[in-house]
Amino acid sequence: MNRPLNVTKPAAITVTDKLQSFSKGNDIEEVVESLLLGKPILISSFYSDGLFLLKEIHKYLNLKLPNKTFKLIVQNTLNFQI
Repeated sequence: MNRPLNVTKPAAITVTDKLQSFSKGNDIEEVVESLLLGKPILISSFYSDGLFLLKEIHKYLNLKLPNKTFKLIVQNTLNFQI
């Protein structure tokens, strides 16, 4: 009756990895492109800088995917119903 869980854990980021850092004055388009390529971004200054980046990502997604909800995107991408 109990099935083992299939857990996918992200790879750890080691200290030797060179991360692109972000603070509020950085170029947003460059940071978003890095995120789209799957590269991690280090928020280097304040918590509010991370919130600012999330707001900018939200704007970017609204421009790229207008009138779509996350639920519809997942359904179309993974081909299953939620």
